[in-house]
Amino acid sequence: MKAFYDQQPERLTIDNDGTYVFRWNIEEITEEERTGWQCDEVRCSGNPDIDKVKLAIIRDSYDANREFSIINKYNSHQLGVTENPDAVDNYREYLTFLKEIDDILLQGF
Repeated sequence: MKAFYDQQPERLTIDNDGTYVFRWNIEEITEEERTGWQCDEVRCSGNPDIDKVKLAIIRDSYDANREFSIINKYNSHQLGVTENPDAVDNYREYLTFLKEIDDILLQGF
């Protein structure tokens, strides 16, 4: 989810309600002589956990049905059950997205 702030936000904020917010792609923006920040963020519950954050980022872009559909269509195409060349491109795009998430999380959690 895209978020906007008047002050530069922290990458990880732990709230007092048992949740935390992880932010990435934090960038300064200037509009009409006013400076602010925009970023992507997800909220998770419990203690900060890299696997929870990764899943939350994935679910922000791909619901479980869409994710499984991409994987199943790719496997079906690869095994010759169906002919769907687009499945390869969609799966590659999905895997690239997962790699980008790993890169984001390696930058710091």
